[in-house]
Amino acid sequence: MALLAIVISLIGTGVSMMEAGILRDQQKLMVEEKAASVWPYVVSSTSVVRTDKGIEVEVVLTNKGVGPALLSPVTFSAAGKQGSVAQLLPIISKNHPGLVLLAMFTKGSSKEVIAAGEEITVYTILVVDSAKDTLAGASEDTAIGSMDVSLLNKTAKIVDAITFDFCYCSIYGDCWDVDNQPLTTNEACSGVEILHKPE
Repeated sequence: MALLAIVISLIGTGVSMMEAGILRDQQKLMVEEKAASVWPYVVSSTSVVRTDKGIEVEVVLTNKGVGPALLSPVTFSAAGKQGSVAQLLPIISKNHPGLVLLAMFTKGSSKEVIAAGEEITVYTILVVDSAKDTLAGASEDTAIGSMDVSLLNKTAKIVDAITFDFCYCSIYGDCWDVDNQPLTTNEACSGVEILHKPE
């Protein structure tokens, strides 16, 4: 009888351990599903538009996820220096004589929330070819075509020279870097501080 009681006890313990494991797995799955239901996914894109003044470039961030993205301040750098886009353009323009680079808009240094499906502008610049009249001797179509190809190539190099960095978090405190790689708990993202703002 004592042996039977021990066997029954062991069976009961095994069943309890199995149930605990199943409950733990279910809880983990529920946490993952909860996090996935508010997962943000921030990507950058660039639009280039020819205007009567020159080439206008706009860089935007879009949240293509399903939950809000708590965005850190965006920092800009070029040629090893940091600053606003307006501060960096004179440095970049040294490599592009004959071009005038104008900062039309630069995102401020504040933290903000990007809702799912929403986009915000990071910066807008205008690239003007101050030497465009040098093509006046060619036919109008040829002059415009040559200017546009050359100006577009230079504009692409200017955009590549401006790098920006940020991170963002979900409302549950999971965070990602500018390349959408998850940050570890040891890597801080100031975007999460939005959760703790005083009312």
